[in-house]
Amino acid sequence: AFDRGGLVAVEPEDRLAYMRTLERVVAEPGSRLLLVAVRHPPFDGGKLGPPYSLESTDIAALAGEAWDVKLVGSEDRMPLEPSWGERGCSYFYEDVYLLTRR
Repeated sequence: AFDRGGLVAVEPEDRLAYMRTLERVVAEPGSRLLLVAVRHPPFDGGKLGPPYSLESTDIAALAGEAWDVKLVGSEDRMPLEPSWGERGCSYFYEDVYLLTRR
């Protein structure tokens, strides 16, 4: 399965419910989910998202006991997408995680 733009669009208070839904959809042990998350400071005016920033600790906490988590890549998107700077970001990273069902 692939999630790019799903989890990062979900309000932070709804993230756990979203992950539980993914657990039901990707239920078979050994099944994998490629998850693209982002990291950034608050936007101009203090707005947090969307897309909402997720640290590796957030991903691990959301994965809980249901998933093994591995960071497989990270990319600084500011040189490629300067519009993030126009929104007030001093940095904007895309992080790719491989989640494997336990």
